[in-house]
Amino acid sequence: MICIRQAQSRDIKQIAKIKVDGWKNTYKGIIDDEFLNSMSISKQINIINNYSLNTMFVAENNNEILGVCRIYDYNESVYDDKEIDCEIREFYVNPSLKRMGIGSKLFNFIKEYFSQKGKRKLYIGCLKDNYSARKFYEKMGGISVNGKEIDIGGKLYPIVDFMYNLNSIYAYHVVTEEPMHIGQHIVFDKNHHNGVWQRVNGKLDIVNDIYNNPEKYMNVELEHHTSVALRELALEKVRVDKYPNYPSRMACLYVSKTLEEAEKWFDYFVSLDRPTFQIVKLNVKGNVFYGDAEKCFDGKLTEKENLILAEKYWENKDFDEASIAEMLVDGDIEVVEIVKSK
Repeated sequence: MICIRQAQSRDIKQIAKIKVDGWKNTYKGIIDDEFLNSMSISKQINIINNYSLNTMFVAENNNEILGVCRIYDYNESVYDDKEIDCEIREFYVNPSLKRMGIGSKLFNFIKEYFSQKGKRKLYIGCLKDNYSARKFYEKMGGISVNGKEIDIGGKLYPIVDFMYNLNSIYAYHVVTEEPMHIGQHIVFDKNHHNGVWQRVNGKLDIVNDIYNNPEKYMNVELEHHTSVALRELALEKVRVDKYPNYPSRMACLYVSKTLEEAEKWFDYFVSLDRPTFQIVKLNVKGNVFYGDAEKCFDGKLTEKENLILAEKYWENKDFDEASIAEMLVDGDIEVVEIVKSK
């Protein structure tokens, strides 16, 4: 049985071997062979001896170390994003034991460890060309952004930064496409979009034609999805420029803050004969925006008009309890309970 525990001095040799084997296996063809060939277990033992074992956790089974994670806990963030207050500095799994759930178990333990300490945002950097690791960090709910560069053996390599919001938000979602199951994770970020993104991108040509030739459309009733595309493109432009920490409407899940509100939407969808399967409770580790659905405007013929209306939507100045609320969430979203099934 795999257990996660704090590293001890007797683990150091095994930890050093996992790191050396991991680098030589993972980074071949990414990092210069000269640097990889210079790595040795004895050198890594000397490096690890300079670390505090309080910052290292291992996955162990029958005295065999299967994976290791080195962390750092900030009292004050050193990053531009001041919400980042904890970091994974090294994360390795025995290369011969990958895709057996060891990495996921260790990673989730670290997220829970920091969450219980009241930390807000976890950071880990990854070499840009390490696509298998990037896929894993995305699967674990990370939101990726382009990072800077890291010096390895005197050469610079680009990295990708992954952020994990550790503050949980609970919400309810009416499931209308296919049934969900407990433990299911849904990820929305700049690389994972919703159906709105697909529909909007299918309308880019006509949107450009409308903006370039508005007179052609003066007395024309715009098709619904075209109007939506005009609106959503303006909303996204304003969000990116002025409100980048809000979820994108094209990369989010639309949810309800309360079960009562979700039940109203459930009954409404059923009345429309729309396929409606469940109400699920979600644990959201990501960004959230509470908006006024009445400020969701019909797209106009000029971009200037649409941008003005989009600004009013995100400003959210007059939002109160009487407003028709819409709640947008992104990040790592986990189904924790099936509340209602049809």
